[in-house]
Amino acid sequence: MNANEVKEKWLNIQKRSYTNWINEVLRPTGVVVNDIVDDIGSGVLLCKLAMLLTMKKIKYQRNPKMVFQRQENIQKALILIEQSGCKLIGIGASDILTKNEKLILGLMWQLIQHFHVFQSIKNVEKMKQQLKSEQLMGNARDGETDEIYDNDLKSSDKQKKSSAIKRQILG
Repeated sequence: MNANEVKEKWLNIQKRSYTNWINEVLRPTGVVVNDIVDDIGSGVLLCKLAMLLTMKKIKYQRNPKMVFQRQENIQKALILIEQSGCKLIGIGASDILTKNEKLILGLMWQLIQHFHVFQSIKNVEKMKQQLKSEQLMGNARDGETDEIYDNDLKSSDKQKKSSAIKRQILG
């Protein structure tokens, strides 16, 4: 197997893995991606993905017919992703429109890192802090446990808001 065959095999593995990840994220919408490079070109898929990942809604062309409409969709999605704190370097709407496979796969890797890997790490850190807090609270006075209860309520409110946003996006 020569170097080009290895690169091609690696690109196919990435495409398949990232396509599976996108399909998992988009499962609630009923959208199925077959080829990430081709399917992302209109920007509709990227807009839906960005809205589900960020839990924010944007207006976009649902059936873009012209290049500038597709470019606008892609740009809106990329802006939403960047506003969520995900660093996108070296990729723009024109790269997606021209089906630059390597940059599209790089974008997907950035999304996976930011929205799943880093979020998981943040959640673990948050859980550690909560455990530490609960251990401290076990030794504290009874009146101080209200703070933990209040934090649980705030977390529950965030979950309700997140569910409402998902329903808006899907509905």
